Amino acid sequence: SIKSYIYKGNIFNGYTLNTSNNTMSITECKNDFNAAVRIPESLTFETTPYTITKLSGFNGHRKLELLSLPSTLEELSAQAFSKCENLSEITLPNSLRTIRAQALGSCTKLKMIDIPVGVQTIEDAPLCGCYNLENITVAEGNNNFKAINGCLIDVNKKRLLQGLPNGVIPQDGSVQEIETAAFSSLSKIEELAVPNGVIKLPTYFAIDCSNLDRVVLPNTLTTIDTQAFYRCKNLMTSNGGVLVIPDSVTVINSNAFSDCTSLTDVTLPKSLKDMGSGSNFANCTSLKTVTFRTATTPINEYGQGAFEGCKNLTDIYWPGTQTLAEAANLWKHMGVDTTKVTIHYEYEVRD
Repeated sequence: SIKSYIYKGNIFNGYTLNTSNNTMSITECKNDFNAAVRIPESLTFETTPYTITKLSGFNGHRKLELLSLPSTLEELSAQAFSKCENLSEITLPNSLRTIRAQALGSCTKLKMIDIPVGVQTIEDAPLCGCYNLENITVAEGNNNFKAINGCLIDVNKKRLLQGLPNGVIPQDGSVQEIETAAFSSLSKIEELAVPNGVIKLPTYFAIDCSNLDRVVLPNTLTTIDTQAFYRCKNLMTSNGGVLVIPDSVTVINSNAFSDCTSLTDVTLPKSLKDMGSGSNFANCTSLKTVTFRTATTPINEYGQGAFEGCKNLTDIYWPGTQTLAEAANLWKHMGVDTTKVTIHYEYEVRD
């Protein structure tokens, strides 16, 4: 059981008082408290009691293991308890209304969380980096969020907020947006099917999912953002390392697939217009073949160093002319050593 650790003047370092309604926000705490902490519902300042409604400033406290929050709490501030790497148990009160960005991010020992009935707002990546999280539940009566198939979903925004290692994204139209880092660092996850209707894979979507193999991308997808699949070392292994990106995709941002060391054959989309700042497939050390399905994109929109470090790359198929590519110094720009790689110019693009 959680032992009480009542305020004695030595745990809270900073606070803000709202004298109009006698409420208090805890903004900073010291790092010398016990492993089990109970935060009281109110504190007295100069003979006036103040109700605690908002918490922040506990981020990075490694001693913290068990935490009991006050029944008066209305808001967890951004990164309030992030990087509390030993926090294994936390109970959110029914009074809670708002969970700000990364409020519980990188609490790596946290195994379960229940979203209370009163929560109305959950901001960006509230649980990103909690890679040992096994269960998310939503209290009965909370119609703003739902937990299904190992996924926490904002019902009104149709936005997937967090996935678990056993997460399966619903394919029923309830997910049309995906939160930043929704599946980041989940080393146990092996397959992800992104549903139709999703147009953007966010930054850090599945970064460091070292066992992620099978990925299904929809024809509605237009953007694969920065480091979406960075360091997914087993990506497409069961398909022989072959990755075909849907023709609907127009933007592949920097490092989207870098260090995906099992990729052997990549086909880029016909509608590709922008590869961001580059390094899109850098250090994909098993990559042998790259096929471009468009040469209409301005040369400077092909990512700088896109294939840097792809030491086994042997063939590139490009539907444009050699004159155009060499005049723009395209291959050097993309990190390709043409003394080792054969460029197949003006090949016929087929549907």
